[in-house]
Amino acid sequence: MPSIRNSAHWMPDIEKLGKGFLLASLTESVVKCRKDAFSEIDDYCDKKVEEVKNEVYCNLVLKSDCLLDRHKIAAIHIIAVLKKQPFATYVQPSNTNFVDMLPNEHYALLLLSAILKGWYKKIYGKKVQIDLPATYKDNLILLFNKYRKSQSSSTIDNMFAYSLANIAYLVEERYLGPS
Repeated sequence: MPSIRNSAHWMPDIEKLGKGFLLASLTESVVKCRKDAFSEIDDYCDKKVEEVKNEVYCNLVLKSDCLLDRHKIAAIHIIAVLKKQPFATYVQPSNTNFVDMLPNEHYALLLLSAILKGWYKKIYGKKVQIDLPATYKDNLILLFNKYRKSQSSSTIDNMFAYSLANIAYLVEERYLGPS
């Protein structure tokens, strides 16, 4: 019997963050949120967490009792957003801004930040901010876009999850600080 992933309770907050992002950062006449996107993201995360757990804890009998670290969990959520694409661009006016052109990638970056800050606050009880340089943000957006455009297999998805978990660790270590 598969275990319930330790981040399943995040989904209402992730959906709320997505709807807030739509209202605050996207042009509603250009970009829409897909109706069942967040339930698809939730389902994808359930499956992917189990896959990655089976890889990481392959020699343990009670894998269901093992938890993945926050960086892998964050990476899996980012991949879910990039695969399931909750935001769809329906119109391409000539004056489309960068966020409207790549809404899922921008949302993935926002989600990464929210997960790391939320986890820190839960553990240490302190609010923090992530101060990524603009070029680093742009490069992450481009990396997310390249991944989103690829037709990747489950093996590639898992490898990207490990790589992205290392990026999440770097962001936390280097750019997370007092607010």
